[in-house]
Amino acid sequence: MNGSGDMGSGDTGSGLPDPLGARTLDEFGDRLHALRAWSGMSYRELHRRVVRGRRRRGLADLPSFNTVYRCLQPGRSRLDADLVADIVRELHPEPGAARRWREACQVVAGLAAQAAVVEIRTGLPADEAHFVGRAGTIATMLAAAAAPGPTVITVDGMPGVGKTALVIRVAHLLRQLHGPADPVLTLDLRGFDIRRAPVDPCAALDGLLRLLGSPTRHGFADGMARQYRRLLSGRRVLLVLDDAAGAEQVRPLLPGTEGSVTLVTSRQRLPELPGVRIALDVLDADEAVQLIAGAVRPDGHAAADTAEAIAELAGRLPLALALIASRMRGRPDWSLPDHLARLTENQATLRLDDGIEFALRSSYDHLPVQHRRLLRLLSQPAGPDLDTYGAAALAGCDLVTAGALIDDLYAASLLQRRAPDRYRMHDLMRVFAANRAVDEDPAQARRAALERLYGYYAAAAARAMDRCAPHERYRRPPARTTDAELPSMPDSGAATAWLDAERANLVASVIPTSAYPDSDHAPYLSQTLARYLAIGSWDHEAEILHGAAARLAIGAARAGALISLGGVSWRLGRYRAARERFQAALEIGRELGDPALVCRAYQNLSLVHGVLGQYERALREQEHAYRSCLETGDLPVQAQVLNDLGYLYERLGRHRQALDHFERAASLAAAVGDRDLEDQVSGNIGFIRYRLGEYERALRDTRNHLAGALRSGRRSGEADARNQLGLIYSALGEHGRALAEHAAALDVLRQVGRRRKEAEVLNDFGSSLTRSGTPDAALQRHADALAIAEELDDRYQQARAHQGTAAAHEAGGRPDTAQPHRARAVALHDAIGLPMRDEPAVPSAPAG
Repeated sequence: MNGSGDMGSGDTGSGLPDPLGARTLDEFGDRLHALRAWSGMSYRELHRRVVRGRRRRGLADLPSFNTVYRCLQPGRSRLDADLVADIVRELHPEPGAARRWREACQVVAGLAAQAAVVEIRTGLPADEAHFVGRAGTIATMLAAAAAPGPTVITVDGMPGVGKTALVIRVAHLLRQLHGPADPVLTLDLRGFDIRRAPVDPCAALDGLLRLLGSPTRHGFADGMARQYRRLLSGRRVLLVLDDAAGAEQVRPLLPGTEGSVTLVTSRQRLPELPGVRIALDVLDADEAVQLIAGAVRPDGHAAADTAEAIAELAGRLPLALALIASRMRGRPDWSLPDHLARLTENQATLRLDDGIEFALRSSYDHLPVQHRRLLRLLSQPAGPDLDTYGAAALAGCDLVTAGALIDDLYAASLLQRRAPDRYRMHDLMRVFAANRAVDEDPAQARRAALERLYGYYAAAAARAMDRCAPHERYRRPPARTTDAELPSMPDSGAATAWLDAERANLVASVIPTSAYPDSDHAPYLSQTLARYLAIGSWDHEAEILHGAAARLAIGAARAGALISLGGVSWRLGRYRAARERFQAALEIGRELGDPALVCRAYQNLSLVHGVLGQYERALREQEHAYRSCLETGDLPVQAQVLNDLGYLYERLGRHRQALDHFERAASLAAAVGDRDLEDQVSGNIGFIRYRLGEYERALRDTRNHLAGALRSGRRSGEADARNQLGLIYSALGEHGRALAEHAAALDVLRQVGRRRKEAEVLNDFGSSLTRSGTPDAALQRHADALAIAEELDDRYQQARAHQGTAAAHEAGGRPDTAQPHRARAVALHDAIGLPMRDEPAVPSAPAG
């Protein structure tokens, strides 16, 4: 009686595991694993014997050690019946054992009946009537097919991206270009059909042999494959293998004969196959609009814009666009705005059309449990992409596991690779996965995953800033701990590269956490990343991050966020908003009795009033800042305030005082190791040397400033240095070099959106053009500078624009035209209390 029970659990009664009676793949795998244990054979020895056995039988498909090892592990979503038979043949060489295990494998997986049903079409399906675009890809495929020898072209991509339509289009074009092939065969391999099992390659070979007139049935895959290739010898076959599950399913079916062309589609990337691989992505914008226009042709620009908006909401995915276009053709009473409104509502409610849901679900259901969980979690963060470190933090697993899962999801075309080790989801896949997450994952589990990810971001950002600016570590909040593994970031270059790669994710991470009243994530990142965002001129990102922090933080943290937010406003020329934020921070600092906050607030208020032409007030505020920072003993801040005082003294024409303050600032910056400030002050010293006519020394200092700005990635600093080089070269009579540097500075400022600086550089550019003998060209530069300065209410640059315009007219022999501009320049200089100089310009000054 006990023996009967043992046999029912997989024992033959003689101690040998028996595959018959296994009901699931896990049960089958357990019995196969038990068979290896019974044999006493190591995994390495088993792999060697399987490879030797296949070589003896003349098979080219030799499995890797990992393939054999994984076949005997739990958690498999499918098993290769041929490989199972080969493994059993080595573990238990009794006649009939391999066949019995292979058949049991097919029964368990539901393949025994379904996989033998093969639909082989002679000829091609009809070409897609509404096919658009892909011209470059089609040209690549046609060129590959024209090459001598057997051709294999594999097209992979996510569900719904148009793989099959593309391959059928190319197949029809090949017939038109080269005449009828002999034969033309199409097989649906059902690799990701959620209702039917994938086609067994042995059954496919059997069907192909029958179709080709083979008189006998061959029972072994290798024998059938040899016979198949013999029958095709000398014939120019065109073979379409659609929806392949993997390379093992495709290899036996490749003709391998001269002149043959095989077109394969798969959601998996199949680098093991020979030939050309095409990674298909969504349509480009014009192609997507063209597909929509084929259903309802837009009239006029407004309708064309609506069609473009529809295409973007569909993620430019051909399947989605085809469904939308079909609906449009079926509802002629609906306008384009009606269809756009429906799609917008669907996106807001995270709904997908049934056809898209079905296509994505078919891939999702094929995934193992761990892969499905990670895919759902990847839909949760607000950022655009993730690397392996982020995925590991999100999933709460180690890096190796996360890397393997990510690789599998990418290979299944469920993720897109943006760069090495950076992955993103297609928008429609994100909606699908987010819906699955709501259905399958508790809300608390989803929040816990995000908290793990954002905790990782906070800890990694702190490490990066410690590498980039170790001298300011004391000004940032203490580094946070995390269970997630952090990138090493051995130096400031690696740290900056990490910050650049993760910048959008870091900023996006504050959006969901802002809804949690108990979260201090936004204030923490605001304090941690303030320097990085300011130096890199990432003003849009800084406004989001510091704005969230200012809304959520209290006390000193709120004051710090307000100062950082005010710095953004100052750089963007929004001086009133900047002054309000700095003033609010000053009041908090006074209430708290915090001299460091008081210093920073005064320092920044001074910069605003300096730009507004209130120089005496700006000087008083900077002196308040200096007294406060002396009270704190904060040497890095003292260096910054000395630099700002030098800026104001230069504006007031007190060059020797300015030079003294700049040199003291440089000495302190060097002492505390602030390379960025040291380089910046070097540029300011160079400017004073330029003012004093010491051009060679000015050139050396300014080149040092440029080198430092390029090293640290400070775009605004680069523009300052290049503009200053333009002034110096102009004074030296090297006009070509001068104009080139001004133009380069202008390019940089327009890239980073620094309007106030743009007005300054335009005026300097105009002055150099006048000195180069082209005063008419200078007039346009000064006119552009005046327009920006009037928009920003920058009276100093307005005065400079009028002064430069007058000088250009005088150089062009038009003194009467120059006179009104010169009078206006004098009036503006008097109004702001500054002397008018022949070659006005300003050194750089930091905010914050």
